[in-house]
Amino acid sequence: MLDRQFVESFLRLNNVNANASTEDVKTTLAQAQWHPEEIEEALLLRTGDEAAIRAFAQKQQEKKFRPDMEWSSQKLSSLLGTD
Repeated sequence: MLDRQFVESFLRLNNVNANASTEDVKTTLAQAQWHPEEIEEALLLRTGDEAAIRAFAQKQQEKKFRPDMEWSSQKLSSLLGTD
């Protein structure tokens, strides 16, 4: 999970004003090759909406690999890029 201070520092180092538009922030983060999920999280952090941030964190937690998940060998091979 990203930290609000980190996002603000990153934007400041990239000459993006603290009250820059959402599009400017998205463009800057995309140019820095941030993943779409990280961009979404950074935008949520800028809004300060705690409920939305918690919902996003929960959604991300559910996406993580768990050993109790049933994965077929074909699915694992495709994820790993092997045959």
